[in-house]
Amino acid sequence: MPLSGYLASVEFLDGWPLAFYAFGILGLIWSLFWWLLIADSPSTHRRISPEERDFIVYSIGEENLIDQVSGTTIFSAQRYLLSSVFNVAFSLRCLLNISLHYEN
Repeated sequence: MPLSGYLASVEFLDGWPLAFYAFGILGLIWSLFWWLLIADSPSTHRRISPEERDFIVYSIGEENLIDQVSGTTIFSAQRYLLSSVFNVAFSLRCLLNISLHYEN
């Protein structure tokens, strides 16, 4: 937040758009590093040795957790539903507080 305020006060690119550009570029750089360095499983990882790969696969197995969990089980889970209700209620409360300040 303080960085966004500082970027908005800078004269370059009229100030406030700079905050969006800066964080967008940081997000793209992060995505590039993530895409280059992270693998879906130890067997598809490009930068580990075969011995390390075999040790990991032997220790924890080559399970594909994505196939075991479906979207319906995630969306019907009690924790997901409670956090969704909390987030909606919190967002509405914030909007209500903001709108009351502008009403006067």
